[in-house]
This record gives sequence, structure tokens and C-alpha cells, in this order.
Amino acid sequence: MGWSVYDSPAFTKEVVARELARPQQDWPREDGRVFRAERYSLIGSELWILLKHEAADGTVEHDVARYLLQSGGRGSGWGFKDVPPREGDSAPAYILNANLDPEYYGDWVAWVTTTRAEHRAKAVKLLAGMTVRYGETSYRLDECLGRRGWAVTDTATGAQFRMLSRQVAQAEVIGSTKLASLPAKPIQMELAA
Repeated sequence: MGWSVYDSPAFTKEVVARELARPQQDWPREDGRVFRAERYSLIGSELWILLKHEAADGTVEHDVARYLLQSGGRGSGWGFKDVPPREGDSAPAYILNANLDPEYYGDWVAWVTTTRAEHRAKAVKLLAGMTVRYGETSYRLDECLGRRGWAVTDTATGAQFRMLSRQVAQAEVIGSTKLASLPAKPIQMELAA
């Protein structure tokens, strides 16, 4: 399906998201069931809406709507495009934990859950003393400098550098040293003549 764009610049990304996720809006299905928005999240330019249908017997079913949002350009508002939810992996946890149709959403929920678990398992908390390889060179992480990166030492030459945060993020962790075994900052001494 194509993009729908609002003509007025008053339709910001947040306004379009609220408009699409109005709780009083009906989301009819071919079988006659009607869903209504229960909750929504705007993650970057992706809008996730959890839809709810309450049957006469009190059972609750959920469905999902997903939209991509984009600015319509100068002088116009934001637009939206509906896309299949099962193609996205950034769904909020409350959607993955909802009472979704297992035949339609089961494989997708399992895939997203597995993907997130794998990403968490790969995440390494960097600590001073760890050794990383960036390019062909190995460095020991000496001190975290916050947003400025890390103070590092080239393990082959002993030269000290500042490595940018993005460089450290791209580096491969190849070893760690217990913090207690690291030497303190180099001691500078003046020799008496």
C-alpha cells in the first residue's frame, strides 16, 4: 500500500500517531469482529498499535497494527504507510506478551524473542583490563572516558591512545584481565642528577 500524507504541517509525527491509534476508532475484520486500539508505542518512525476485541462471552483477543511514519516534506505534515507487523522486530514487549493468534503470530513472536535473546547474549559489558582487537591491532582497555571513548594501550608497543566509542563498539573482545592485576596509572619519577 502507498503513503498517505497530511497536507497541514500541524500533523506532526506524534499527532499522526495519536490520530491512527484513537481508542474510539473501529478496526473491523472480515469475519465481523471489531477491534479497538488498546495501547500504542511510537518507536523512532514505527508506530505499533495493540488492538483489542472483547467477545460477548468475555474472551479477549488481540491483534497488531504497524505503521511507518515519514515527513511529507517542507510545508506539509507527516504521512503514514501500513506495513505487516510480522516483518518488524522492534515490537514492544507488551505486544509480544499479548493474547495474539498463535497460528498467525506464533512464529513471528518466537523469532523476535529469540533474536532479542541472542542480541542480549552477545552484548558484552566492557571493563577496564579487557583486550580488544580493532583492525590488526590489539589494545587493552585502561579507562572508560564516557562519551569520549576509552583510554587504551597497544599491547604490542605499549603506546597509549584514546579510542572512540564507536571504534570500541566495532572491536572484537579477545580477552580480559582481572582488574586487580592491572598496573596502576604509570608512575612518573624524576631521577636525581
